[in-house]
Amino acid sequence: MKYTYRHKKFTAVFTDEDGYFSLTGDVDGGSGACGDKIVEIDPRFKLMEDMHLCDVKTGEPMHAEANGIYFAECYLKDGGKEYGLETIANHLHVSIEKAEEFCELVKNRNEEYKDRLHTSRPSDSAQVKLSMFFDELRRQWQLEAVEVIRQARELYDDYLAEGEYSGDEDDPFDFDTCDSPEKVKALSEWLECDPDDITEETDQIFSAHGREYLVVDDDEADELWDDYLDNYIDECLEVPDSLEPYFDRDSWKHDARMDGRGHSLGRYDGNEYDVEVEHDGVKETYFIYRQ
Repeated sequence: MKYTYRHKKFTAVFTDEDGYFSLTGDVDGGSGACGDKIVEIDPRFKLMEDMHLCDVKTGEPMHAEANGIYFAECYLKDGGKEYGLETIANHLHVSIEKAEEFCELVKNRNEEYKDRLHTSRPSDSAQVKLSMFFDELRRQWQLEAVEVIRQARELYDDYLAEGEYSGDEDDPFDFDTCDSPEKVKALSEWLECDPDDITEETDQIFSAHGREYLVVDDDEADELWDDYLDNYIDECLEVPDSLEPYFDRDSWKHDARMDGRGHSLGRYDGNEYDVEVEHDGVKETYFIYRQ
């Protein structure tokens, strides 16, 4: 399962790959596990954010019992300076009141352990109650695992029904406000993002979602490629002046071009990407290189 949600202000991806739920995306120029920011924009993602890194089959949070007890013991020790009740509640998917109840159970269990050292008839009642608390939670987590899949599908259908960019009630983007409208359009289509997310750094360099991209037409790409190879010869090969008359620059550049333009211009991954766009009735192919 993998659902991609495109909103005017973010792109979110929810999956159950690798055995656990994951909510990641791009928002406010950042990318990765930013579900909290996504929920601020669209609260319908709340359960998906809660289930991030939870087991797909059981719904259990990662290291649920061990981390929960650790958080509770820290809270009991310092009164919540490091981990408060909200942290415990979020981790266990319970209310603040339930988190307080959990801390009390952990406290009683620990005191019971100490008492075992001083009595010939030790009691396990507090440990039993703590185990029963987790048994109840596991039933809840199992239901949440089923529910989050249902909600993810339902929200995906809602996003499709609401349009390409859910929540976009503004006028269509005016590419003519850009210095290089064709290139902005090409990059936005290739990234599948809102043109508003793209910043024109120069007439060839653009940034979006924290990365930079070189966007050029065929002639510009060839010119930059030629300049790159010349610079490489001058700065990296360091051909001695005495051998310069015997060095066939054009032949060397011809051989170097066998690797393709992406090898020289795509600093990030060495790849060249192309996209055809139409602007003002004219079709043009632009080439994109990740920097």
